Amino acid sequence: PNLEGFESLDLLNVTGNEFTGEVPTELDLDDSDEYLNLWLSFECDKSTLCKPGHDILCSPGYFSPVGAVSELGPCQICPLSESELNKKKLGQTTCSSKDYIAGDVNGDGVLSEREILQLFYVFTNGPEWGSDFQKHWENVNTQTCDLPGISCGGEGEVIAITPNNAKLCAGSSDCQGLPSELSLLKSLQIIGLSGASKLKGSVPSEFGRLEKLNILKLDKCSSLTGTIPTEIGNLKSLKILDLSNSGFSGTLPSELGQLSDLTTLNLGLNSFSGSIPSTVTQMKSLKQLVLSRCKLTGRIPENIQNLQQLENLELYGNRLTGSIPSKLSGMESLKRLDVFSNRLTSSLPAELGTLRNLQIIHAKENLLSGTIPAVIGVLPSLTWFDVSNNNITGTIDSSFGLSPSLVDFKVGGNRIHGKIPVQLCLNNKVNEGLTSKYGCDAILCPLGTYSSAGFAT
Repeated sequence: PNLEGFESLDLLNVTGNEFTGEVPTELDLDDSDEYLNLWLSFECDKSTLCKPGHDILCSPGYFSPVGAVSELGPCQICPLSESELNKKKLGQTTCSSKDYIAGDVNGDGVLSEREILQLFYVFTNGPEWGSDFQKHWENVNTQTCDLPGISCGGEGEVIAITPNNAKLCAGSSDCQGLPSELSLLKSLQIIGLSGASKLKGSVPSEFGRLEKLNILKLDKCSSLTGTIPTEIGNLKSLKILDLSNSGFSGTLPSELGQLSDLTTLNLGLNSFSGSIPSTVTQMKSLKQLVLSRCKLTGRIPENIQNLQQLENLELYGNRLTGSIPSKLSGMESLKRLDVFSNRLTSSLPAELGTLRNLQIIHAKENLLSGTIPAVIGVLPSLTWFDVSNNNITGTIDSSFGLSPSLVDFKVGGNRIHGKIPVQLCLNNKVNEGLTSKYGCDAILCPLGTYSSAGFAT
């Protein structure tokens, strides 16, 4: 054909048609061969899978899901009958005798770890990660274990994917997200992609096959969406699951309770619906449970005391109702109880006073009533006590004035009356040392006065 006048053409997409014959060898487009050149650099055979013209249309006897070389990989061989070959149909997208294997650069039907990682690189717009990554990841001579962001075990198997500071999915709207083929890395222990704010897509359900995975960190990935796959409950070796500050939605899967070795569960700052699954209380190794600002409803699970290793319980900023469970005596490791800004009712359970390691009680802006249990004031490590803006009544027990560790004491916005313990007013460590300037007014405004904080500032 006469291609005169097309000298400046840099993109030609003719897939999805019924062309026959051959792709003209004169076609040499600067941009259309982007993926062809990429796969060629990884030793894709020029005479077969990456032959000339495949960047335009796969030749007869070859196929790919888009009918040409793409980010999924080269055109792959599809055995055809003699009559089919005679038709010389270009750009086949399916093959009746085999499935397409994304990322199979050499066409052997098996993905090597290097091919899987290259698929991850291409799916997440690898050329935009940064020059320090590009010069290694696009070089076929770079061994798998020498790739920046990849760690290997003693036998050269991939055990960690942590491309810190890589700009995943930057610079293009064509990001494919996390390829499910990562689940084929059978020795993988760590996926650490914290802060990849442009990373799109969802968590592949196939990740549930990663039996050796210890750490999954997809926090601060604000463009990740979808639900948490139920298959995540199959990750019996998982110790840290951090999906906080991302774009996840849906209900929390009950299968989370199957993660018996998990020590940290942080799902805060997402847009979930529904309640906290009761199965969470089966996670006996849990030390950090952070479900704050998740738009959760319902009650705090009654059997929360089963989490006897728990040190940090953060449930603030939800729409939780009911009471703070009174059966807390077994949670001897608990240091922080943060249920600020919910719709909790009833009174503070006196059982909190039995948790000798408790340092923080933050229950501000709820609908709590009743009185403040005196036994809380004798907790030896209590530093922060904030129950302001509730419906609490009664007086402040003298035990709070004797606390050697207390730094923040906020009880304004309630219906507390009576004298404030003198020792508390003289404690110049409390409320940023304002007691040394305002005395008891730094604890609570006296009758007939007010401030937005409920005490002098």
